[in-house]
Amino acid sequence: MPEKILVIGDVHGNFNYLINYIDESIKSNGEFKYIIQLGDFGYWPNLSPAFHNNITYKEKIKKLKSYFEDKNHKLLWIDGNHEDHSILQNKNINFNKSEHNIFGKNIIYQKRGSYIELEDKILFFIGGAYSIDKNYRTESIDWFKEEEVTYDQSYEILCTVDKLKKIKKEKILFTHTVPYNEKLDYELKEYKEGMTYQNKFLFEVLKELKPEKWFHGHYHLDKEYTIKKYKTIFYSLDLVDKFYFGNKILEI
Repeated sequence: MPEKILVIGDVHGNFNYLINYIDESIKSNGEFKYIIQLGDFGYWPNLSPAFHNNITYKEKIKKLKSYFEDKNHKLLWIDGNHEDHSILQNKNINFNKSEHNIFGKNIIYQKRGSYIELEDKILFFIGGAYSIDKNYRTESIDWFKEEEVTYDQSYEILCTVDKLKKIKKEKILFTHTVPYNEKLDYELKEYKEGMTYQNKFLFEVLKELKPEKWFHGHYHLDKEYTIKKYKTIFYSLDLVDKFYFGNKILEI
């Protein structure tokens, strides 16, 4: 009996919708080995209550943490552009084992370039993206310059790519944004943000690794498309909120 992974799009701190959606997905499909979230999860521990609809962030997190621990679900999340990167990208912090991990042991941050090797698949995680609205945000408050993959991180990730290329297993990418080329520009033209360092770097990952499947969020768009040259199927997932529930179910 194959196990399943539930892959979901941007959450933006809408944790009540996330909980309800996971419950409904389990009712329809059974339990999942992992729930994987594609960035813009909503890690904003230092914002004032006004940014959280005047509900303290600790209250929101307490319910979320209790839900995952009581149900024993395991959620893996990557960072998007809208997170507190002063903590997530700090080289001196092992987030999941630090005091900064306010989500508990069942909600696990997958740092940029981390991967999980399963019996027949490799799950590869690369967070980060460019904020087109950064001019309306305040640096070190709700925007952080580390939102895109840094040069040091890109070197380390490409070293990991070289390692993974030698392993004869299906490769599946989980990112927040996408590699940039003409095909992807056409598929996502309504949401075009321009070619940033992150997009160019992810294109190098695509060329080198040629993954079979690639899941991403960021564009709040439900779409499936293929880059035939690399034989890669892309899955763009919508966000999770009151009206939209972006998801895919992956059998392993």
